[in-house]
Amino acid sequence: MLLAAVIAVDTEHDEVDPTPARRTRPARGRDSPVKRYGPRAAVTALALAAILAVWFPLQGDTSIRESQIEVADGDLRAALADAEDAANAQPYAAGPKIQQAIVLELQGEIPEAVDAARSATHKEASNWRNWITLSRLEARAGNAEGAVRALRRARQLNPRPLGGAA
Repeated sequence: MLLAAVIAVDTEHDEVDPTPARRTRPARGRDSPVKRYGPRAAVTALALAAILAVWFPLQGDTSIRESQIEVADGDLRAALADAEDAANAQPYAAGPKIQQAIVLELQGEIPEAVDAARSATHKEASNWRNWITLSRLEARAGNAEGAVRALRRARQLNPRPLGGAA
């Protein structure tokens, strides 16, 4: 819609003399291409940047939701593929890595799940839920020290009881 508005906007402002005898239009060839098309190009570039800024997070969130549905349906291979797609769409985000960790855990790939959970804690170190996931996976991997360390970090970030009671 914004792109259509940009295309429809006339960037040339013809000045017309209000006296009836001298009412003429200026020659179109006098304006430089930058002056004629610059504002349209700038607004178009901004609109495209806005679309891309929304597209990647939306794509990542959609892939995470699809992965969660596939986990519920028992299709762990597709769930992992969608979690990886989400991580590719949002390489800066922890959510796709946590989803990967959960799917890998369900597949019995505990070392890989721990790696994914660690990556999530690096990407979003202030989210206590990431540390809880890492703690559980470290415990499943037999790394008691790592599990306790991750649990302590989760408690630092969220001092409320972690068992669900508030």
